[in-house]
Amino acid sequence: MNRVKSFFLAMKHRNFLNSDLSIYKKFLQKNSILVHIPKTAGRSIIDSIYGNDLKNCGHRTYFFYKCLFTKKRIQNMYTFSFVRNPYSRLFSAYNFLKKGGENLHDLNAKRDYIDCFKDFNEFINFGLENAVKNNVIHFVPQYNFITDKGDILIDYVGKFESLEKDLKVISSKVDFESSFKLTKSKKNTYNFTEKNCDIIDSVYSRDFLIFNYERKNA
Repeated sequence: MNRVKSFFLAMKHRNFLNSDLSIYKKFLQKNSILVHIPKTAGRSIIDSIYGNDLKNCGHRTYFFYKCLFTKKRIQNMYTFSFVRNPYSRLFSAYNFLKKGGENLHDLNAKRDYIDCFKDFNEFINFGLENAVKNNVIHFVPQYNFITDKGDILIDYVGKFESLEKDLKVISSKVDFESSFKLTKSKKNTYNFTEKNCDIIDSVYSRDFLIFNYERKNA
């Protein structure tokens, strides 16, 4: 992901640091930062810890927040994120965009990268690599958000698959009520073909390795 672009965006967003409606002020108040990776229950986690209807809740990298808050300040903040099995995350991201997402950026991604394929199988086989290459945010590998040269930069990495348990760990560092229940979609599985798995395993190879997820074709 483009660090120069992230830097200038962070400089622009410093104007929102003192806004009561911005999540940045909530991060400062709770001395913590959630690096929100797409399709890892981030919105529900934000609502639970920081409050509802906040602005600036987009998907930003650790590098963005280091620029926004400064390196010195972020070193004293508790930083955490959640990751998800690359297979189920991809299926969730595809369905989210297929339905139109929640903003103009998502609609543009749907038009440019989803609608030109008849189904999920065709998208994986012929469209996924291009979507990742062009930094479509919901398909960007998870390691891009919280690592540098393979090193994890944040204090804690929870997993979508053990979300409730991992939130209890975080609640020992961040003040919030940890009684959290995630409502998961019933349609969250897909029978991946061998070709699908080969492509996904290649595109998200670092996610499988760094976050210890098992490949289907391993």
